[in-house]
Amino acid sequence: MCHADEQWIEAPPLVLLGIRNTFKEDLQSSTGELVYGEPLRVSGDLLASGSPKVEASAFIQQLRRQMDLLHPTPTARLSSLSTFVHKEHEDSIHVFLRQDTVRHGLQPH
Repeated sequence: MCHADEQWIEAPPLVLLGIRNTFKEDLQSSTGELVYGEPLRVSGDLLASGSPKVEASAFIQQLRRQMDLLHPTPTARLSSLSTFVHKEHEDSIHVFLRQDTVRHGLQPH
């Protein structure tokens, strides 16, 4: 492992923090900035000296514009489906309905 001098249980949080602060070219931001809306503050040992800086206000404006473009997907109307009734049962006076639900003690029918 890369942290041979430490116990292995202490290394993952630091590694994950470094991953969250890594600048992603396709996102033009780090994942930490996307989640919290501002850059995470860490010690200077984790950051590269030449990493590009993204202004938080510009990122927030761009994120708001993208969110405004999203629209909900229309849902299906299940209530408009017709119910099948067999020809032999069209003139029936009584119908027995089967309910396959689990009933607990002292529950009304």
